Amino acid sequence: GDRKSLASLVLSSSVGKTGRMPNFDQNQFRVYVQKMPGNATDYQLKDHFSKFGEVIDVYMPIDRQTGLHKGMAFISFSAPDAMDRALANHEHEIAGEMCPVKKALPKADKPAAYSAPQGMQGMGGGGMGSP
Repeated sequence: GDRKSLASLVLSSSVGKTGRMPNFDQNQFRVYVQKMPGNATDYQLKDHFSKFGEVIDVYMPIDRQTGLHKGMAFISFSAPDAMDRALANHEHEIAGEMCPVKKALPKADKPAAYSAPQGMQGMGGGGMGSP
């Protein structure tokens, strides 16, 4: 089989409505939702935050052990005024619970503790046994 065509097919299907891949680092209009109940869904989040403006992305990190989300989400807006309207409330009701909402910081501002676990760097290199 031709692997390249499969890869490009997968890529093209994940492109958003604008026809280009979203660049999360450049999206400054993002809010961070905390302490969400386990039954909260990305659909509920999009529905709720669309009241403040156009929501272009909802990201809910998943816990690999449980397969459930971690009780947090990042909501990306298309414009700064939408983000400001959402941030006017410090808490939002998501799936029946009051959840704190803050401005999400760009990745570069996060402390180094968020990077790969120590010991992960340097794996796979070394040139041992390579042809």
